[in-house]
Amino acid sequence: MADTMHYRLIDGSSVKAIPMNALPPEAWNPPDLDGNDSEIDKLAAKVAFMFRCIEVRSSALESVPWVVMRGETEVWTSDETDQPTGLQYQWLPTVTDQLGRIEEALVIGSKAYLFKARNRMRLLELQWLTPFTMTPVWSKDEPVILRYERRIGRDRPPINFEPDEVVYIWLLGQHETEPKSSPIKAAMSAAGVLFNVDEFAKQFFGRGAIKATILAVPQNTQPKDKKELESWFQRAMTGISKAWSSKAINADAVTAIPIGEGLESLANNNLTEAMREDIATAMGVPHSLVLSNAANYATAEVDEQGFYDRTVLPECKRIQNALNEQLFRPEGLRLVFRPEQMSIYQEDEEQRATALLQYVQAGMPLNVAVQVLGIDLPDDAVTALSASPPVAPEQPNQEREEEAARFRRWAQRRMNSKSFAPAQFESNILSDDDKTAIVAGLRGDGAAVDAPFPALAWTDYP
Repeated sequence: MADTMHYRLIDGSSVKAIPMNALPPEAWNPPDLDGNDSEIDKLAAKVAFMFRCIEVRSSALESVPWVVMRGETEVWTSDETDQPTGLQYQWLPTVTDQLGRIEEALVIGSKAYLFKARNRMRLLELQWLTPFTMTPVWSKDEPVILRYERRIGRDRPPINFEPDEVVYIWLLGQHETEPKSSPIKAAMSAAGVLFNVDEFAKQFFGRGAIKATILAVPQNTQPKDKKELESWFQRAMTGISKAWSSKAINADAVTAIPIGEGLESLANNNLTEAMREDIATAMGVPHSLVLSNAANYATAEVDEQGFYDRTVLPECKRIQNALNEQLFRPEGLRLVFRPEQMSIYQEDEEQRATALLQYVQAGMPLNVAVQVLGIDLPDDAVTALSASPPVAPEQPNQEREEEAARFRRWAQRRMNSKSFAPAQFESNILSDDDKTAIVAGLRGDGAAVDAPFPALAWTDYP
């Protein structure tokens, strides 16, 4: 057959038939995912599972409560949707609104940049800088950044920034002057498989839902007959609109040999599932947070807390430290994330407090019960509580406690003003007497009522 037949390759999408011996060597090799910036951006945008993992991480970090402090005074908290009246730091919203964006940049490229726009007197705002346009220039003698170069377009000269003009957040690794590999790069191979699966399906239907086909015709077939056959085959097979066209041909003279795979090759769900697990593992996101049918409610709840403990909170601490060192501290402020205010941790603390009470009432020494449950209490608090008989704490009204906490924050920022009046705080839960009592406690005129057990500090969480 090889001596008497002439082979032509047609895949339904080509504009013309291709002689088999004319194909270059790279036509027989699979595409190479080299992990460059353009390839990373493509996979992040077009692989649905990876796109969703990025969104989950970014949204999770945005959901963690935070507070901006000046000394021990709260300047602004995340539960205040509007910027406080009279706030002199007008640039604050331009950085707090960027937290999710910073996380997304770290996940994709291991680094994020913010430009400090200033006038002669003060900081005005924080402007986002596309990470892939920025390059830190390090000293050759020591790991110190001399300047930042920003390149936009190949034909334009770089824009230089002084080190104190830019906030640089990066994933620390083993290299002194380079960030470690991003989570997305660790998932590139698996994402490439999913991308090619989707691309294969798209191209398969785009070429009329047929497999790539070799037409074998006798070697002595006239060029005119070859052209006519190729022309018909291309018209019939190119595009989904031609998928059901037909034509009578001489079967003895022409042999159509399908090659490659069809849609049946996409039925390997085990391969797809394995690639998704690789991506989720590399990006630190549980399956149950990405796929609705991945787990039952109880498992999803445990996965969510584990996700925050092992992925989100360490990322919060990294971003918090970088922003404080380069931005907030020079302005006399500091940013503090408050994960203990989240419902998943509040429920856990309530359960631990109940368990502590049950242990103590059962006769277990308080200092032993505290260690068993992993609760960190000061030594003097343990001594004081051990000296008194255990009393079941009164169950607080959660809504009332939250409202009282909001009023305390509101009052702390305004109580030194001459026009301050507790009644100015509108509430359907707290009475004016309640507000007055809270203000008295803040000023030291009375005792403020605290929760039975103090909330755990940031360091108590992994």
